[in-house]
Amino acid sequence: MPEEHLEPGQLKHNVLNRFDSVLIAVAGSAPAYSLSASTVALVAAVGLLAPGAILYGAIPMFGIALAFLYLNQAMPNSGASYVWVGRILHPWLGFLSGWSLLVSAVLFMMAGVIPAGTATLELLSPDKTDSVVWVTVVSAFWFLVMNALVMVGIHITNVVQRILTSIEVIGLIVLAVGGLIHASHQWPTPSPGAGFPSAVTEVSRRFWGDC
Repeated sequence: MPEEHLEPGQLKHNVLNRFDSVLIAVAGSAPAYSLSASTVALVAAVGLLAPGAILYGAIPMFGIALAFLYLNQAMPNSGASYVWVGRILHPWLGFLSGWSLLVSAVLFMMAGVIPAGTATLELLSPDKTDSVVWVTVVSAFWFLVMNALVMVGIHITNVVQRILTSIEVIGLIVLAVGGLIHASHQWPTPSPGAGFPSAVTEVSRRFWGDC
Protein backbone atom coordinates (compact mmCIF):
# COMPACT_ATOMS: atom_id res chain seq x y z
CA MET A 1 0.00 0.00 0.00
CA PRO A 2 1.50 3.38 -0.98
CA GLU A 3 2.53 5.52 1.94
CA GLU A 4 0.37 8.50 0.85
CA HIS A 5 -2.77 6.34 1.11
CA LEU A 6 -2.10 5.29 4.72
CA GLU A 7 -4.41 6.64 7.36
CA PRO A 8 -2.90 8.13 10.54
CA GLY A 9 -1.68 5.35 12.80
CA GLN A 10 -2.09 2.68 10.12
CA LEU A 11 0.80 0.28 9.66
CA LYS A 12 2.60 -0.31 6.38
CA HIS A 13 1.98 -3.68 4.81
CA ASN A 14 4.66 -6.37 4.35
CA VAL A 15 7.41 -4.36 6.03
CA LEU A 16 8.51 -7.32 8.17
CA ASN A 17 8.49 -10.95 7.08
CA ARG A 18 7.75 -13.86 9.40
CA PHE A 19 11.44 -14.36 10.28
CA ASP A 20 11.76 -10.70 11.26
CA SER A 21 8.66 -10.93 13.44
CA VAL A 22 9.97 -14.04 15.20
CA LEU A 23 13.36 -12.40 15.67
CA ILE A 24 11.83 -9.30 17.25
CA ALA A 25 9.70 -11.52 19.50
CA VAL A 26 12.80 -13.43 20.63
CA ALA A 27 14.62 -10.18 21.31
CA GLY A 28 11.63 -8.90 23.27
CA SER A 29 11.77 -11.92 25.56
CA ALA A 30 15.36 -10.94 26.51
CA PRO A 31 16.79 -14.50 26.45
CA ALA A 32 20.09 -13.57 28.10
CA TYR A 33 18.40 -11.69 30.93
CA SER A 34 15.78 -14.42 31.36
CA LEU A 35 18.45 -17.10 31.71
CA SER A 36 20.86 -15.12 33.87
CA ALA A 37 18.42 -13.39 36.21
CA SER A 38 14.84 -14.63 35.99
CA THR A 39 15.60 -18.35 35.70
CA VAL A 40 18.11 -18.28 38.54
CA ALA A 41 15.66 -16.43 40.77
CA LEU A 42 12.85 -18.79 39.78
CA VAL A 43 14.84 -21.93 40.59
CA ALA A 44 16.02 -20.41 43.85
CA ALA A 45 12.42 -19.58 44.79
CA VAL A 46 10.56 -22.74 43.78
CA GLY A 47 13.23 -25.38 43.11
CA LEU A 48 11.81 -28.40 41.30
CA LEU A 49 8.58 -26.55 40.58
CA ALA A 50 10.33 -24.20 38.13
CA PRO A 51 9.43 -26.05 34.86
CA GLY A 52 5.79 -26.33 35.91
CA ALA A 53 5.71 -22.67 36.91
CA ILE A 54 7.03 -21.63 33.49
CA LEU A 55 4.39 -23.83 31.82
CA TYR A 56 1.59 -22.26 33.88
CA GLY A 57 2.93 -18.81 33.03
CA ALA A 58 3.00 -19.69 29.33
CA ILE A 59 -0.75 -20.44 29.26
CA PRO A 60 -1.94 -16.82 29.72
CA MET A 61 0.89 -15.66 27.45
CA PHE A 62 -0.49 -17.94 24.73
CA GLY A 63 -3.90 -16.33 25.19
CA ILE A 64 -2.36 -12.84 24.94
CA ALA A 65 -0.55 -13.85 21.74
CA LEU A 66 -3.80 -15.13 20.21
CA ALA A 67 -5.60 -11.92 21.21
CA PHE A 68 -2.91 -9.80 19.55
CA LEU A 69 -3.04 -12.02 16.45
CA TYR A 70 -6.76 -11.58 15.88
CA LEU A 71 -6.84 -7.92 16.92
CA ASN A 72 -4.02 -7.15 14.49
CA GLN A 73 -5.98 -8.86 11.74
CA ALA A 74 -9.20 -7.02 12.58
CA MET A 75 -7.80 -3.58 13.49
CA PRO A 76 -4.12 -3.20 12.49
CA ASN A 77 -2.90 -0.02 14.16
CA SER A 78 0.41 1.21 15.51
CA GLY A 79 -1.41 2.22 18.71
CA ALA A 80 -2.08 -1.48 19.46
CA SER A 81 -3.66 -1.92 22.90
CA TYR A 82 -4.20 1.85 23.27
CA VAL A 83 -6.50 1.86 20.24
CA TRP A 84 -8.09 -1.53 20.81
CA VAL A 85 -9.04 -0.96 24.44
CA GLY A 86 -10.25 2.55 23.66
CA ARG A 87 -12.53 1.40 20.84
CA ILE A 88 -13.83 -1.81 22.39
CA LEU A 89 -14.17 -0.85 26.07
CA HIS A 90 -13.83 2.88 26.76
CA PRO A 91 -11.57 5.74 25.62
CA TRP A 92 -10.37 6.39 29.17
CA LEU A 93 -9.38 2.74 29.59
CA GLY A 94 -7.55 2.96 26.28
CA PHE A 95 -5.69 6.02 27.54
CA LEU A 96 -4.71 4.23 30.75
CA SER A 97 -3.59 1.18 28.75
CA GLY A 98 -1.38 3.26 26.48
CA TRP A 99 -0.03 5.39 29.33
CA SER A 100 0.84 2.40 31.51
CA LEU A 101 2.62 0.73 28.59
CA LEU A 102 4.57 3.92 27.86
CA VAL A 103 5.59 4.44 31.48
CA SER A 104 6.60 0.80 31.98
CA ALA A 105 8.64 0.85 28.75
CA VAL A 106 10.48 4.03 29.77
CA LEU A 107 11.21 2.68 33.26
CA PHE A 108 12.41 -0.63 31.85
CA MET A 109 14.64 1.06 29.29
CA MET A 110 16.11 3.34 31.95
CA ALA A 111 16.89 0.30 34.09
CA GLY A 112 18.05 -1.78 31.13
CA VAL A 113 20.70 0.66 29.89
CA ILE A 114 22.50 0.73 33.25
CA PRO A 115 23.96 -2.78 32.78
CA ALA A 116 24.89 -1.77 29.22
CA GLY A 117 26.74 1.29 30.51
CA THR A 118 28.49 -0.71 33.22
CA ALA A 119 29.52 -3.44 30.77
CA THR A 120 30.85 -0.82 28.33
CA LEU A 121 33.02 0.72 31.04
CA GLU A 122 34.24 -2.71 32.15
CA LEU A 123 35.36 -3.32 28.59
CA LEU A 124 36.91 0.07 27.83
CA SER A 125 37.82 1.58 31.19
CA PRO A 126 37.44 -0.80 34.16
CA ASP A 127 38.64 1.81 36.67
CA LYS A 128 35.53 3.93 36.00
CA THR A 129 32.92 1.24 36.70
CA ASP A 130 32.50 2.46 40.29
CA SER A 131 31.87 6.03 39.20
CA VAL A 132 28.17 6.94 39.26
CA VAL A 133 28.77 9.85 36.90
CA TRP A 134 30.53 7.78 34.25
CA VAL A 135 27.97 4.95 34.45
CA THR A 136 25.16 7.48 34.11
CA VAL A 137 26.76 9.23 31.13
CA VAL A 138 27.48 6.01 29.21
CA SER A 139 24.05 4.59 30.04
CA ALA A 140 22.41 7.80 28.81
CA PHE A 141 24.44 7.51 25.60
CA TRP A 142 23.11 4.00 24.93
CA PHE A 143 19.59 5.17 25.77
CA LEU A 144 19.84 7.94 23.15
CA VAL A 145 21.28 5.50 20.60
CA MET A 146 18.35 3.13 21.06
CA ASN A 147 15.87 6.00 20.72
CA ALA A 148 17.60 7.17 17.55
CA LEU A 149 17.36 3.68 16.04
CA VAL A 150 13.65 3.55 16.74
CA MET A 151 13.08 7.00 15.25
CA VAL A 152 14.89 6.34 11.96
CA GLY A 153 12.43 3.59 11.04
CA ILE A 154 11.68 -0.09 11.32
CA HIS A 155 14.04 -1.13 8.51
CA ILE A 156 17.23 0.09 10.24
CA THR A 157 15.93 -1.12 13.59
CA ASN A 158 15.29 -4.55 12.12
CA VAL A 159 18.82 -4.82 10.70
CA VAL A 160 20.39 -3.84 14.02
CA GLN A 161 18.05 -6.20 15.87
CA ARG A 162 19.10 -9.08 13.62
CA ILE A 163 22.77 -8.48 14.38
CA LEU A 164 22.37 -8.05 18.14
CA THR A 165 19.95 -10.97 18.58
CA SER A 166 22.19 -13.27 16.53
CA ILE A 167 25.20 -12.37 18.69
CA GLU A 168 23.15 -12.90 21.86
CA VAL A 169 21.71 -16.28 20.84
CA ILE A 170 25.05 -17.58 19.53
CA GLY A 171 26.74 -16.47 22.76
CA LEU A 172 24.11 -18.24 24.85
CA ILE A 173 24.50 -21.45 22.82
CA VAL A 174 28.28 -21.36 23.22
CA LEU A 175 27.98 -20.79 26.98
CA ALA A 176 25.36 -23.55 27.32
CA VAL A 177 27.47 -26.08 25.42
CA GLY A 178 30.60 -25.09 27.35
CA GLY A 179 28.73 -25.39 30.63
CA LEU A 180 27.47 -28.87 29.78
CA ILE A 181 30.94 -30.01 28.72
CA HIS A 182 32.72 -28.71 31.83
CA ALA A 183 29.92 -29.39 34.31
CA SER A 184 30.56 -31.76 37.17
CA HIS A 185 28.91 -35.17 37.08
CA GLN A 186 27.66 -34.60 40.62
CA TRP A 187 24.58 -32.52 39.93
CA PRO A 188 23.24 -30.62 42.96
CA THR A 189 19.78 -31.52 44.22
CA PRO A 190 17.53 -28.44 44.18
CA SER A 191 15.33 -27.66 47.14
CA PRO A 192 11.56 -28.23 46.93
CA GLY A 193 11.00 -24.49 46.75
CA ALA A 194 8.93 -21.93 48.60
CA GLY A 195 5.60 -22.68 46.94
CA PHE A 196 3.15 -21.44 44.36
CA PRO A 197 3.03 -17.71 45.34
CA SER A 198 6.77 -17.35 44.79
CA ALA A 199 6.47 -19.17 41.48
CA VAL A 200 3.73 -16.81 40.30
CA THR A 201 5.81 -13.78 41.24
CA GLU A 202 8.95 -14.94 39.45
CA VAL A 203 7.13 -16.19 36.34
CA SER A 204 5.19 -12.92 36.08
CA ARG A 205 8.47 -11.02 36.20
CA ARG A 206 9.94 -13.35 33.60
CA PHE A 207 7.09 -12.93 31.11
CA TRP A 208 6.43 -9.25 31.87
CA GLY A 209 8.60 -8.01 29.01
CA ASP A 210 6.76 -10.19 26.49
CA CYS A 211 3.31 -8.72 27.11
